[in-house]
Amino acid sequence: MKQAAEAPVGLTRRGLFRALAGATGVFAAKTGTPASSAREDNIYTRVLGVRPLLSVRGHTTLIGGCRMPAEVLRAMAEANDYFVDMHELNAAAGRRIAEVMKAEAVLVTAGSFSAMILGAAACLTGTDRSRVDALPHPTWAKRECLTQKAHRFDYDRAYRAAGMTMVDVETKEQLINAITERTAMLAVLASVE
Repeated sequence: MKQAAEAPVGLTRRGLFRALAGATGVFAAKTGTPASSAREDNIYTRVLGVRPLLSVRGHTTLIGGCRMPAEVLRAMAEANDYFVDMHELNAAAGRRIAEVMKAEAVLVTAGSFSAMILGAAACLTGTDRSRVDALPHPTWAKRECLTQKAHRFDYDRAYRAAGMTMVDVETKEQLINAITERTAMLAVLASVE
């Protein structure tokens, strides 16, 4: 039986990452200082006392989403100089994204949680304006969101925020049998972790 090599005494995971960052010449973009210094002296730490994380998850909202390219930051800075009608902007942005993505339609949201609320609301109301006005307190029967317990996660409270009644099942058979005239939506978590 082969014995695993022991890590050097005193080397922590954090120390390993710091050593790797130094060995690969990782530098903060604007300051030219080593990345470890940038992690210690940044807006989050200076103003709020929060230390940045080393992301190994990709684009995940829970740790700040994604880093924006320079052209996006420039566009945001330019957009900040003007006022526009937000309804018109949202509709125009949706049309443009749909065109680029070759999609039927797009609705721009503030993030996944708000997209989940709006999706659940659409399943509850369709195009019925009186039902839209009634949310988040639907009075009609078709308001259940079915999901397997294994697919429950922190953000699924968005469905309840829209007015859904959550119905949990465990097996595929239970899920199939739980679909009734009260079912407005099936929720499934797809994760790449």
